[in-house]
Amino acid sequence: MNKINNNNKKINRANISSFIFFFICILSIGILLFFNGFLLMRFELPLKSQCNQSPLPNDGGSSININNGCWMNKTYNKAVIVVIDALRYDFVAKQPTSNSSDSNSGSTSIYFHNRLTSIQNLIDNKPENSLFYKFIADSPTVTMQRIKGITTGSLPTFIDVGSNFGGDAIVEDSLVNQLSFFDDDNNNNNNNNNNNNNNNNNNNNNNNKNNNNNNNNKDIKNEKNNNEEKERKFRNKVIFIGDDTWVGLFPNHFYAEYPYPSFNVKDIDTVDNGVLEHLLPTITKLNDEWDVAIAHLLGVDHVGHTYGPYHPEMIRKLNQMDEFLLSIINNIKNDTLFILMGDHGMTTDGNHGGASLLETEAALFMYSPGIKINSSNSIPKDILKSRLSSVPLDHYNNHVPRDISQIDLVSTLSLALGVPIPFGNLGSIIPELFFSSGGGDEKIENQWNRLFSALRINTFQIKRYIEEYSKISKEFPNSKLQHFDQLLKSTENLFNQYQKGGGSGVDNNINPIDIYNGYIQYHQEVIELCRNIWATFDLFSMDCGIVLILLSMVSMIVFIVKLISIGGSGGASSTIIFPIKSIGISIGFGLILSTITNIILSTMNLSDQYSSQTITFTTPSIISIVCFIYKLYSIPIIITTTTNGSSSSNIKFISQFKSFYSYIMKSISILNFITTVLPIATFILHGVSFYSNSFIEAQQSVVYFFSVSNVLLLLINSFKNKFKWSLKDTLITIGTFISLFLSSPLIWNFKFSSLFGTLNENENGSDNIFSNFFETFWVLPLIFILWRNIIFKQTSTVSSISTTPLIHQILLSISLVSISLYWYIIQPLISSGGEYQFNWIEKSILPWIVYSSSIIGLYYTIFNNSDITTNRINNPVEKLLKRLVYVCCYFYLVILLLLGVENSKSTLLMLSQSIFIAYTLIPTITTTTTITNNNNHYFKFIILSIIFGFLSINDFFTSGHEYSFNKIQFESAFIGFENHFYLRDGLLVLLNTFSSPIFFTLSLPIVVIYTRFYRLLKMKQLVIISNTKELLEIDENEIQSFFNQKDLLISFLCQLIFYCYQTLHICISVYGLRRHLMVWRVFAPKYIFESVQLLIVSFFILLLSILVSYFINLNQKKKKHI
Repeated sequence: MNKINNNNKKINRANISSFIFFFICILSIGILLFFNGFLLMRFELPLKSQCNQSPLPNDGGSSININNGCWMNKTYNKAVIVVIDALRYDFVAKQPTSNSSDSNSGSTSIYFHNRLTSIQNLIDNKPENSLFYKFIADSPTVTMQRIKGITTGSLPTFIDVGSNFGGDAIVEDSLVNQLSFFDDDNNNNNNNNNNNNNNNNNNNNNNNKNNNNNNNNKDIKNEKNNNEEKERKFRNKVIFIGDDTWVGLFPNHFYAEYPYPSFNVKDIDTVDNGVLEHLLPTITKLNDEWDVAIAHLLGVDHVGHTYGPYHPEMIRKLNQMDEFLLSIINNIKNDTLFILMGDHGMTTDGNHGGASLLETEAALFMYSPGIKINSSNSIPKDILKSRLSSVPLDHYNNHVPRDISQIDLVSTLSLALGVPIPFGNLGSIIPELFFSSGGGDEKIENQWNRLFSALRINTFQIKRYIEEYSKISKEFPNSKLQHFDQLLKSTENLFNQYQKGGGSGVDNNINPIDIYNGYIQYHQEVIELCRNIWATFDLFSMDCGIVLILLSMVSMIVFIVKLISIGGSGGASSTIIFPIKSIGISIGFGLILSTITNIILSTMNLSDQYSSQTITFTTPSIISIVCFIYKLYSIPIIITTTTNGSSSSNIKFISQFKSFYSYIMKSISILNFITTVLPIATFILHGVSFYSNSFIEAQQSVVYFFSVSNVLLLLINSFKNKFKWSLKDTLITIGTFISLFLSSPLIWNFKFSSLFGTLNENENGSDNIFSNFFETFWVLPLIFILWRNIIFKQTSTVSSISTTPLIHQILLSISLVSISLYWYIIQPLISSGGEYQFNWIEKSILPWIVYSSSIIGLYYTIFNNSDITTNRINNPVEKLLKRLVYVCCYFYLVILLLLGVENSKSTLLMLSQSIFIAYTLIPTITTTTTITNNNNHYFKFIILSIIFGFLSINDFFTSGHEYSFNKIQFESAFIGFENHFYLRDGLLVLLNTFSSPIFFTLSLPIVVIYTRFYRLLKMKQLVIISNTKELLEIDENEIQSFFNQKDLLISFLCQLIFYCYQTLHICISVYGLRRHLMVWRVFAPKYIFESVQLLIVSFFILLLSILVSYFINLNQKKKKHI
């Protein structure tokens, strides 16, 4: 007894979190640098177009009456702009009559085709007053990016996709800004006026409190003053109704606004009902109180996200939209332009965000009851050729619809409504609107002149933007700028000759089509250059990011080799201390060196080529890694000769790598080679597959194959190390393969209810209460049994559930009951839209119970200093293991709730697979550690990390996720909550999206401790021992290994290397394939998901390392008090 106690006092317990934190910091810096180099943003110029400063040469704009329009006379006095989110082109276009409901048939669907008959009737019956286009959206097809493109006329950059969850206000010029404000007011006076209004309102409120008798008089006076001030401030009275994203992008821009929350995709009607309530009264009863009305409806998009397009809800929603549109069209006047558009399309499963045709092809419809806008008989067909670079110039014919880029709408509406084109616009005017609506002019010459007036203003506005942008950025080559000037000069010469001929071109044989094509060629070449320029990558930052990720992975591998090398038979008693002082000095030296380097580069005018920020982060990181490896080199290897004595030898560092080679050579048998080397080979091959977009798109099948192969090899290894194969081992093997079989991509979407005729599901696969219950009613009971009767029981010394404190059993039971009630009662009733309307408390109370139970359980587990078990056994292995189990359990409950009933089987598979792997590992590790007494068990931890890594990716797919933004399950942000709070919403979405990597990371230390120290766990008394017979079976180093946490550190590092290796390969892949056709559709989303996944796994590994050290120290402190 005294012997054991004394030995325990000699053990050094390393703070493994220091090492983990160091590697994570280097990794994070590398990811950040590559991110900044790969996903660049263009400069947003704060310059605004001015009404009295026309972009045309030698034209100050003074000749134009501002009341009639800026830069050219306006065509319309009012406009009604209706945005129906996710209004795909074929939702509006007339389709052949069919009754098909098959989502894959490609024929007319009864759910969304030919539902907007009011628009189709106008296209057929009033063709001269209607225009209908395919409205092509740039990728990424997310709402905020599309609003920016539609209002600014600028090109998107991929990095802006992150701002879709609540970005800052648009700082560059926009159509909304020009419609709302006069010159200069939109720059300086806007904020001042708002502040003054707020101060006045505050003063008025204070006066009202002190002078109650004058309330009514002051309110009336303030209302009059506010209205007068609004009329002086606003150029046009712009009314907005609908999606509150607009209010966030354009704060204080609207004369009146009625925003509604937009983030809850399960809320199908709130925003739409608000638009229906306010828009029609605004354009009818309040004729003098509006000039432009903008409405953004979300119901169609939310139906797609919640149910998919092939659902009866889509029929109801589109019918509602049709009635709404008809009511608006019937009430607009002759001087009003009506615009209906979709911001993006929708995939067959109701999502969007990518670059497929279904996602980028939205609808654009324009209607003017009093002005002809479609002179199809007189307008030359050459004008109607598509100007999109991705569409051939001969695309136009009578049977193919016109393609219009979304950025083309900005310049068109600006000139049609008599306001300046936004300064940064790159879109071209829609020619029909100016060629046809010539104010009643019938002569072809007048139509051409009006089109040229608008087209020249548009061209010189683009030229002005390019010139101003070139002043702050060297991205545009001088040769290209000179080429643009020459191209515009030659086109202007043609135009001047055309004008000299009386505007007909007959006298000098000038074809107006040539002039038009000259200006359009200028537009096309400029925008093509801009697309290429803003896809230019900061290769230096990308190089530095890849180097840091690679160095951090190499240093982790070197560190693992060092840890294994000092293991030996007695190395468990040795500890490597983190060299914090040396690392700190190296970082300081790196900062000084980076500062000197930046100064030298600045004097050589190379600071633009080599980012100072990149150098500042990279230099200290590299030097600190070199310092860390050097310190490892200087540490001698401890060789223990006896139980109580040891001698040290400063063996050369290179010899430590030979231990790997020596181990492989000693176990060169075919079986050992297959079960050890092949898992590492699959790990290597998986990373290499990232260089092919085909493999990335087929990753689920590849990962499933690797997962099954590695688990099979593990079972073979387990069978080899088993002295006696029991019935329990057979059941574990069968259960392992069943869990893997059920996660196969071929059968995962199979519904068991389809085997029975008693359940009648809709052909469209809609949610059915009884079907969901039949499919998953058995999941939660099995999860309860696995946690309570297997995990809680088997991680106990006496293998009894009674050792688990009652509070954990109660919290587990309450949480699972709450989840079941929420899944099978509350959610179906809410989705069915019955007569009873749940209030926010009724919707949220059950999820709150789960969240609260998890928080209480985590708090009790971490901060409770009393015994973590109900027994009196003093076993530190059990105490640590129990605490880690409870931490994993409460995170698992939250994940279970967030993934929902549809993915409940996936969460069950995660749990069962981790249990089966733990049981399978016991014979392979306990045999190697106790009989052969070598370091072979460390290689089992490497294989365990590979298996857990592959299983986490496989379950990522089985839980309904893909490496695509349109597959993110945003609805999880509103489980238990009604309001929108960015930090909380982002946290819940991250827990949902990366649930499988999080769970397997939390399970890793549990499996390692359970398998590595299984015999210690099952000893009834470890520290205070009465029967020394049990102790004789335990190697003293096994006890010491538990306290110095080296096994856990190696396992954590192996898990980190698995995800780091994936991220490294995808970074190299997108670096080398950055000009690949699929870079933004396949490689970039994959890169972002892998990078975020690595950061999240790193966070949880760091959290676990801190908790492990804390729990062990907590137990030791308690023993001292005892």
